[in-house]
Amino acid sequence: MARTILEANKEYSNRCRVLWNGVNDFEIEDGGYTFVVHLDKKYCDCRLWMLRCIPCPHAICAYYYLNVDPDQHVEHWYKKETFLSLIAISFNKLSI
Repeated sequence: MARTILEANKEYSNRCRVLWNGVNDFEIEDGGYTFVVHLDKKYCDCRLWMLRCIPCPHAICAYYYLNVDPDQHVEHWYKKETFLSLIAISFNKLSI
């Protein structure tokens, strides 16, 4: 599900326009609205990034502007390695 959301956000980010506002701060125009994005704080005015812990379209637009892969900024609990390590711990507890 996280991958689906991220891919949809990547596609939507193509509709946005970047206005640089500092080292890691951006203003992103999306239709008639402007959103402030702080990459170092993982913050966007739309609040989707903070709620889902998956970069929103505005953050992805800023990452693309910097030529950075947004996949690297999805929180660790959505990653396959984290899931597999939790499953391994669960199986170890069952076998005791």
